[in-house]
Amino acid sequence: MSAETESKLDPKYPTTADLVVEVISPGSAIYDRNTKADTYAALGVKEVWLVDEDGQSLEIRELEGLRRVFSESEIVTSAVLPGLSFPLRSLFED
Repeated sequence: MSAETESKLDPKYPTTADLVVEVISPGSAIYDRNTKADTYAALGVKEVWLVDEDGQSLEIRELEGLRRVFSESEIVTSAVLPGLSFPLRSLFED
């Protein structure tokens, strides 16, 4: 969470975040991709990362509606946390 967002929240009851990472569970993929992602958006989360371990991909959904999907060979970058960048393949390495 950025310092700016954190300064706007009650520390006892944080109600939003800049970035949430959700690992997609095979048994609840539809729920994770739809209901949970929509709930995060309703809470004002600026960026939701949906990690698909089986497909070794990452989908980033921004609050403004932009969606980006990264494959294993690409570099992941965050729009809301400058400097957060890494090769996606490193996320799935043992």
